[in-house]
Amino acid sequence: MSAPPCTAASLVVAANSYEEKKGNPDGTGSKINAVVCAAGYAAASYTPGNDPNTGATMAFQQSGSGWTVLGTGNILPPDLGIPPATYAQLNQDLGSNPSPEPASF
Repeated sequence: MSAPPCTAASLVVAANSYEEKKGNPDGTGSKINAVVCAAGYAAASYTPGNDPNTGATMAFQQSGSGWTVLGTGNILPPDLGIPPATYAQLNQDLGSNPSPEPASF
């Protein structure tokens, strides 16, 4: 089985599923603004649908042919089991040079 693509479009599927299971706490119309990837993990900055003037982050892990959301927060949550070096890389890249790939969920 090949690794899933690390794009906003592929992460939206996991983000939408995660939000639905949680009762859509961020509201509908949330938007991923940028994505960074490293070693089977990804991080995305996003704008919650219920508060478009704020921002948040979402962490993902490869899961089979797709992605699973590990958690969300105002910053990239540090306690999700992401290896420290990979977490540091994701956090640095998200803060400095994310790939802009808007996609709604």
